[in-house]
Formats: sequence, C-alpha cells, structure tokens
Amino acid sequence: MLRICTLALLVLAQLGALAATPALAADATISTDRRLPKDVLAYVSIRNFAEFRKQMGDTSWGRLFRDEAVADFRRELEAKIAELSKQIEELAGMGLGDLAEIPQGEVAVAVMQPANDELAVVLLLDFGDKEPAVRKLIEKGVAGLEQRGAKSSTEDYEDIQLNIYRTPPDEDDEKDDDKLAKKSESTTVYFLKDSVLVMGGNLAAIKSVALRWDGKHQQTLADNETYRQVLETCRDENQPAPPLVVWYVDPIGFFKAAISAGRANTNPIVAAYLPVIGLDKLRCVGGAFDRAGDEFDTISRMLISIDQPAAGLLDLLDFPAVALAPPRWVPAQAASYFSFNWNIEKSWGAVESLVDTLQGQRGLFASLVDQLSKNPEAGGLHVKKDVIDHLSGVVHIVGDFSDPDDVRTQRLLIAAGLKNGGAMRAALAKFAVLPFFKGKSRTFQGETIYDLPVAAKADDDKPPRPAAGMGLAIAENHLMFASDVTLLEQVLRGGKDQDSLAESPGYRKIAAKFPAQTSSIGFQKQDAQVRTLYELLRSGAAPNPFGDEVKLDFSKLPAFDAIRKYMTPSGSYMRPTPHGLLIVSFSLRQDTEQP
Repeated sequence: MLRICTLALLVLAQLGALAATPALAADATISTDRRLPKDVLAYVSIRNFAEFRKQMGDTSWGRLFRDEAVADFRRELEAKIAELSKQIEELAGMGLGDLAEIPQGEVAVAVMQPANDELAVVLLLDFGDKEPAVRKLIEKGVAGLEQRGAKSSTEDYEDIQLNIYRTPPDEDDEKDDDKLAKKSESTTVYFLKDSVLVMGGNLAAIKSVALRWDGKHQQTLADNETYRQVLETCRDENQPAPPLVVWYVDPIGFFKAAISAGRANTNPIVAAYLPVIGLDKLRCVGGAFDRAGDEFDTISRMLISIDQPAAGLLDLLDFPAVALAPPRWVPAQAASYFSFNWNIEKSWGAVESLVDTLQGQRGLFASLVDQLSKNPEAGGLHVKKDVIDHLSGVVHIVGDFSDPDDVRTQRLLIAAGLKNGGAMRAALAKFAVLPFFKGKSRTFQGETIYDLPVAAKADDDKPPRPAAGMGLAIAENHLMFASDVTLLEQVLRGGKDQDSLAESPGYRKIAAKFPAQTSSIGFQKQDAQVRTLYELLRSGAAPNPFGDEVKLDFSKLPAFDAIRKYMTPSGSYMRPTPHGLLIVSFSLRQDTEQP
C-alpha cells in the first residue's frame, strides 16, 4: 500500500502539473545521482519538481489548457478530477491537490541490482516543507501493510533509521500459484532524511543510498562514465541550469541482471553471444528534456552511446552526416517529412559477416544470395548487385492526408535515393515479371507506375472508402513506394510551379535549427497530425481514451480553429558523436511560429 500510494502521488502530481500553482522549490544541495550506486540500470530524475510544473504550464499545451476557448471542457475535466480526488483521498488520506503539492525539489526513480539480487526500484522524493503531508501518507500506507500482516522493524545504518516492513505472501496468491514455487515475503523499506523520502522494496538497495547520503562516496552514478556522457552530450550549452528531466538506461546491464536473477526466459549462455553480435558495445541510452527559454517550446535530446568502433548488429546504426533537405518534389502541403542517410553498404556487410560468424562458415551469406539469384523463380534478380549496389542510402518519407477531415485518407510515400536510376529500372522490370508480382504497369507523366491493388477497408460506422491502391515507380532518381498511388501521382505531376516543402515558411523556421550536416532530419505540422483525432473526439466517433471509468463530454471542446494557434511546428535531427548517435527533437514557441 505504501508503494502504491507513493506511485499515485507521482503520477497524479504530474497530471495536475499544468493547473497547479507553482510552489517554492527547496534548495537541493546534493543531487540524487550522487546518492545512487555507480551501476544503476535505469534512472529518471525531475531535477526540480516545482520548476518543472511552472515550465510545463508555460508550454503551448499549458497555455492551451488555460485558454478561455476551452473553458467548458476544462470545467468538465475539473469535475472529473474532483471525483478522482475523492477516491484518492479515501486511499491516501488526502486529496489530489494536496498530493500534487508534496514534491518540491528533485524527484527520481532508479532501478538497480544489489549483489546479484532481485531487481530493485528506489524512489527519492524531495518534499521540502511538506513533511506533515508525507508522514500522513506514510501512516496510511503503513496501516495498509499491517492489515496484510506486515511485521515492522527498524535498523540504524549510517546514522539513518531504516523502517522495514516484511509482508507475508497473500494466501489467495499462493493457491493460485500452487504449481509454482512458493512466493516469498515482500519487503518495503523507507527513511526520511534532510527533507527527502527514500523508499523501495529491497533493503540492500536502500542501504546503498544511505551509504552515499553525504554525496562524497567514490562510487556513485554521477561517477559513471556513460552516464556522464549522457549529461555532457545532452546538455544545452546556452543554458546554465540543468535540464528539467534527465533519464538513463543500461539495456545490456538489464539483460544480464535479468539472467543472473533468474527472471529471463532464456539460457544464460545467450549472454556469451553479446560480443559475437556486437551488442556488448551498446553502453547506454539516455537523454534530457527541457523547456529552452523563449526560442523553443520544448526540446529533448537522446544519446545512443556505442563504444567505437561499432561491430556486429550495431554496424547497422551507421548513419553518416551529410547535408539533408526535402527534394523539390516534396509538396508544401505535406503533413510530415523525415529523411535519413544510411550507410547501406556497411550495413549489408554487417549482416553478411554476422550470418557467417553465427553459422561458422565464411562466405556462406554471399553464397546463399548468389544461389537465390540463380533460382528460376527469382528471374535472375541478384539482391546485392541489382538492388543494394544501386541505393545511395538517402531515404525520404512523406506523409499527408488527402482529406484532412478523414483519418482514413492518410497517405505515405517512401523514396530511396539511387546511384543509377537506369540500372534500378532494369531490376524493377525483372521483378515485375515474376509470377507472384500482382502489380500492373501504366505510363503516367512519362514514368512507369506499377499499381498494387489493395482491398477496401470498412469502419464500423462508415461505408468502405474506395481503395486507390498502392503504387511503385522510379522517378526523380528515386525508387518510390506510396501507400496510396494518388500521392505518387501528385509527386510525379508536380512541376516547377509546385510549392515545395523546402521553401515553405513553416519548414524553413524548423530547418534553421538543424546543423549543416546531419544523419537525419524530421518535420511535422502538429495541427495536421492532431486535427483528425481532435475532430473524431469532438464528434464522439473516436473511442474514449480514458475508458468507460472516466467519461468525458468531448463535444464541449471548441472548434479546432480556436486552438490551432497552439499547434506549433516540430522538428528533429540526428547526428553522430564520438560516443554514438545524438537525436534531438523540438517544437518552437508559439510567438516564433510563422502565422
């Protein structure tokens, strides 16, 4: 119960973040990453919860929530929150508003594995001057544990009193699991120190935090080299303050921990294959989230940390930085655009080497590809020589809606850049005559389109939408595939007079934030992405996202045009770093958006 109450506290505090009045933050002298052991497997920290609430309230979504245009729906939502608050008060002894005010400084959650034991989750919450509320919450949780037969004890460790509750397994659970090993007792441990609540389900894990309480220990998460790489790579050089949110995951450490704890449904020998397939070089995945001043609405950075040189499967993640931009044929009305530059030759070599290594036979993969090309059913098509060797590695992905009011009209086009368009035309011609290929060719705007028909799909309450079918073609020195051939036709039809996405004001605003050379770039018109779902919610055609337990009258939402101004454009890019790949995603402030 104590753990459940605290989890509810964190979730509900975040739900109430936009509407809550910012509280004064407590000055945290020691960050949680200096109080956690060095080998933490996962970690997420909101550096200052009071500041986080304030900054989130100043984003476009926060301002939208306060807009008078949504007043009717806001009152509807507040009424539901009030109902939920009463339920929470019965469970936790206080309402949602009081719970939301408890976090004052840093709030962090970490996952670790002390001494090859079970994976353990630890919560650290700086409650500032809200100790009476925290103790009330703890009392409520302890009462629940005692009702389940928990035995309490205390232990002094490093001048800190640890409160320990050991709860026997539920008898009903034991009956349900009679074919499994008997469940062991569960443990809940917590302590209060320097206006911070520390709580978890493993005594050794809590002790590892208490041991480092003064922040002077030599083995802490802050001293972890890969964690420091995340902080250094994902920090904003123009912002002296740390980011609002920091997170870190050691995926390979998680995998090994699960095996050592006996939780993974796999043979431990699988871990020995990690170096063979190169995954041992995946150090971590981590990042930061922030609200960066007056320029960006929000911005997040993520680092995929890889030991260099990469090998095995990680060679598939080779994305060299080049100058990327939407080609002229990408229309300005595109709702989304994404492009990346992939080292396809190196990736093919990585797959070839990996297959040969795992099978213990050098040249096996190349031999299999050669044999496949000689199969009569392959029509003499050689995957490597006729396809892979002609791809440049640059890929463009364009998305839009042929009817912005109908989600069923979403269209997608994928275009792979070519080194030799003529050679790829010859390969496609070989492929088109194979017996299993059902496409039919036709000429359009001087190019050959292969129509790939698909069956029409019907919604429960709408008639089937006529299916235009998919399309395949080679044009503009790209191999193009469209989920709806009408988008492919639109691209082929567009000429010099067509408005290009690259020249549109909205895209240029986003592109100004891209580095000169990147591994990928992305652009989204949030209004186009959100509008369809928004209108479905207003009309009642979309399922209630909150389920039957929380029914909201979405018809009280205003017309979309009343909130469109808050749908700021967003962008993303990826670039290689000495430590791996950095991915940055951001949206612009409303006042910097082109009207």
